[in-house]
Formats: sequence, structure tokens, C-alpha cells
Amino acid sequence: MHAGALISVAAEIRGAKQAKYTTQEQFAGFHWMMAQARVACHEAQELAGDDPCPYIAEISCALGLGYGHDDFRALWAEIEKRDAHHLAAHTSALQCWCRKWRGSHELAERFAREAAAKGSPAGCSPSVRSTPRSSRRRGSRTSIRTCTTRAPR
Repeated sequence: MHAGALISVAAEIRGAKQAKYTTQEQFAGFHWMMAQARVACHEAQELAGDDPCPYIAEISCALGLGYGHDDFRALWAEIEKRDAHHLAAHTSALQCWCRKWRGSHELAERFAREAAAKGSPAGCSPSVRSTPRSSRRRGSRTSIRTCTTRAPR
């Protein structure tokens, strides 16, 4: 909870405007607060045991502080050890692999495909179900190339 609060404060300091409209003071405050959030994540991780939440919270630090690919892969390995099918973790991690952050379309697509290959619709949380994006008929599950999740109807 503490790490999450610090991440929220960091986002508030940074603001939602484009970088060209953000002051150096805002960036400095944001980075300082995100560094504090990372420390809080690490403290929570020491106490968390098998709980993936402090590791998932660190994904925001990875985005804000610009973790390199190797550092992010190490973080992701810790998350996978604890909950390999956590939907929110996958959604946040996918953002890290996108071109806008420190990845590329190819890295994001590879991450999504590898995650899909490791899971199955039967292994998904009961609150979501996989639906193929490649299907032309709504509701068809005959061919899964890439999938998204949606809440059950």
C-alpha cells in the first residue's frame, strides 16, 4: 500500500501533460518519488513471500525509472514465480515492452504470444475468458492467434 501511494504521488507530481509541457522540477520530483516507491516495493517484497503484489507494483517503477530489458525480465521472472497468469500484471508488463516505453512492437508481440502460449482458456481466471482477435465470427473460438480478455457476459 505504501509503494502504491508513493507511485500515485509521483504521478501527481509529474502531471498528465506531455513531456514538453512538464518542468524539470516536476521530472526531478517524479523521479525522486519513484525511487522512494521502488525502495518501498523492495521492502514489501522481503515480507511478501509468495504474494506477487509488491512485484506487480514495481512494474510502475520500471516504467517511471526506465528499467532496462534485463532488469525488467528479472522483475517479471519474480512475478511469474508467484502468479504466472495474473491478468493485471500481464497488462502492465505489456506496456513496458511497447515502443512508447523501452520496447518495440516486436518485443510487445513476442511477450503477448509467449504469455498466451503458457496459458490456456481453462487456466484463466474465472472472471475473464479468452477471445480470439483473428476470428471473423463474434464468439467463435476455432482459431486463436492472439487473444484479449473480457469480462463474462
